[in-house]
Amino acid sequence: MNQPDPDWTQFTHRSDVRYRQALAGEQTEELVRHNIRSGGDRELRMMMDVASLYFDDVPSRGRALDVCCGAGYMTDCLRQFGFDTLGCDLNADAIALAQRHFPANSYIVGDASRPASFAAPDSFDLILAREAHPMSRINDAAIQDEMMDGYIASLKPGGIMIIAHAQTGGGMDYPSIDFRRAAARLQGVTAVGPFMPHLVKRVPPWLRTTAAVPLLSMAARLYQRLTNNRLIEVFYLRKQP
Repeated sequence: MNQPDPDWTQFTHRSDVRYRQALAGEQTEELVRHNIRSGGDRELRMMMDVASLYFDDVPSRGRALDVCCGAGYMTDCLRQFGFDTLGCDLNADAIALAQRHFPANSYIVGDASRPASFAAPDSFDLILAREAHPMSRINDAAIQDEMMDGYIASLKPGGIMIIAHAQTGGGMDYPSIDFRRAAARLQGVTAVGPFMPHLVKRVPPWLRTTAAVPLLSMAARLYQRLTNNRLIEVFYLRKQP
C-alpha cells in the first residue's frame, strides 16, 4: 500500500513526468488514469443536483474555480455547465496542456495550498476541488486551516465549494482533510456531507432525495470497504449569504 508522501516529492515527480511527456506528444495511459477524461459532465450534474437538495439558489452561472485542474477537462465541463471558468494548477506543463486542448477557459499556474496568492476575496460563485492533492496529501492541520480559510474567503456570499476526493482504496492510503473538523471550525459556512456518490450518480435524478442520498452513500461506503475500490467522497461548503 502507498505510504503518505508528506512533502509530495514522489507524487509531484510522477506528475511532472506524465505532463511533460503528454505536452511533448508522448501521451501515456498513466496520464489518462491521472486525469478524469470522460463522464465529467454527468458527474458535475450529479454533484450540482445533490447540492440543490440541501441549498437554495445553487449557482448555475457566474465564476467558477477548478482547483488542481490538471489538463483542464473538468474546467471545461464547468464552462459547458454555464460558468466563466478559471483553472489553477501548480504544474506549468499541465496548464499548457489545458490551454492547448480547452482554450475557451482561463488558467493560472498557482499553488492550490495557498489560494490567497491567486484568488481574490468574494470572487467565485463555485469552487470545485476534485482530487485536489493539497486536500488529500497534506497531513498538517495548520496548513489545511489556512488553506480552507483562503478558499472560503474567495467565495462570494451564497457561493459553494465542492470537495471531492478518495481517501483510501485501490492501494492508496493518504492523509486527508478532516471534513468534520473543517465544518466545526469554519465560520459563516453551512456544511453538508461527506457523501460517497458511487451509487447516487447511477440512479435517475428523481431518486436523488435527502432521504435516499445518505442511504446510497452508506451502501457505497460498505461496497468500498468490501472491495477496497477507490471511490470519491463529496463534501459541500456554502458561504452564508
